Amino acid sequence: MYDIQTQQADVAAQIVDTQQQVDEAQAKYDAAMDTLKKQAVQNYTSDQVDYISVLLSSSSFSDFATRIYLVEKMMSQQTTAIDNVIAAKEELDTKQADLQSQKDNLDSLETAAQSKQTSIQTTVDEQSAYIAGLSSELTSLMAQQASERSAAAAAAVAAAATTTASGSSSSSSASPSSSGSSTGSYSSAYAAAESRLGCSYVPGASGPSSFDCSSLVTWAYQQMGINLPHSSSAQYSYCAHISRSELQAGDLVFYTDGSAPITHVALYIGSGYVIEALSPSQGVCEDAIDWNNLDIVGYGRV
Repeated sequence: MYDIQTQQADVAAQIVDTQQQVDEAQAKYDAAMDTLKKQAVQNYTSDQVDYISVLLSSSSFSDFATRIYLVEKMMSQQTTAIDNVIAAKEELDTKQADLQSQKDNLDSLETAAQSKQTSIQTTVDEQSAYIAGLSSELTSLMAQQASERSAAAAAAVAAAATTTASGSSSSSSASPSSSGSSTGSYSSAYAAAESRLGCSYVPGASGPSSFDCSSLVTWAYQQMGINLPHSSSAQYSYCAHISRSELQAGDLVFYTDGSAPITHVALYIGSGYVIEALSPSQGVCEDAIDWNNLDIVGYGRV
């Protein structure tokens, strides 16, 4: 089935062909009219010959027969000229009617094309407005969730600081043998890290507003009174190693880019996501645990 643009092209080609036919029919009509006019002028300048007088003035039967032949021939020529004019005019009228019909058809197709374009643009505008509305709702929801996470993180950090101040000084010298002391501790660690979302990434930085990957983990556990080394490979050695199925919020996930055994560390927050100081362009952010750039080496618990 032709679309509108194809139909327009076909009709436009028909119009060109029909216009040529109209021009040819006009030329035939003009030629026939010219012939008829010349015959009319010739008759007029010959004193408007009276065919009956010509016949009656013959001197003999042979002369009479000759004159009849000549009169019939002259009358036949006039009749033929008139018939030619009539036929040429009919042909011209038919071709002009065809041409006008095709032009009307082209106008209708152009109107239909414009209507279709308007309809498409209306649909695009409606979809754009709908998407803009969804984007606004999503932005609002994300802001609300971020606010709730920040509030929870602040409360967790405050609670951890209070616990540390009340006499849990022994945790400052924690060793691998004391790993996995409580789920609450893990929650406090990831809540502290979550409060740093949006902070910048700077290699070698140690917080509280700029971090690299290992210093974010170190800083989060410092809020609980636990000191970890500022090195992802050292943290891997420090932790008790666990399986993926054992992961809890606050555990550590270790990665490599292939240049060394351990090149990156992130803090697990649950549901398949981690918090990490990723890169200068992304800073501290949340990401899926299986992101594509690095390979997972293992999992650890402090």
